[in-house]
Amino acid sequence: MARPLRFTGCWPPVDLLDQYPNWVFASDEECEPDQDETTIKPEGQQTFISEETDVTAANVTLASGVNLRALLSLFNGKVVAIDVYNGHDWWRLCGAHDQKLWTPHVETWKPENQRRPVVSLSDRELFPAIVNSRLPFSDGRHITITILLEPKPNSESAGPWYKFW
Repeated sequence: MARPLRFTGCWPPVDLLDQYPNWVFASDEECEPDQDETTIKPEGQQTFISEETDVTAANVTLASGVNLRALLSLFNGKVVAIDVYNGHDWWRLCGAHDQKLWTPHVETWKPENQRRPVVSLSDRELFPAIVNSRLPFSDGRHITITILLEPKPNSESAGPWYKFW
């Protein structure tokens, strides 16, 4: 019997995101061997972002014009984190509860040589970046986020910010 698609403590391979853009936490399977509260599985439906969707696939266009794959973590239909696959590893931006502030995610609990890459919001090769969900919500709206370039630290308007439509 084939093992179902389950990923614990990591994201699925990016080649699965075309077939399975929507993912949910497998909280009903936490007691299964090698699974815990971080385990995700494909959502039952894959045609739109539903109220059940915890993670959905997206495309990111960087300032340099490079297109990358990403995953959007959702809470109550709002994006709380963006994980971007750079071809080798994932880097993450975390959003504030009001969705007006993005900050790079640093895995401070891990030894430095085991941490995921951290990006700078002032990196002109990366930002501004445009993030688009692959699937729409059931009403047809897509998630589109523009993460703007952070001004240099001594500028009057310094601070990470973005627009959400």
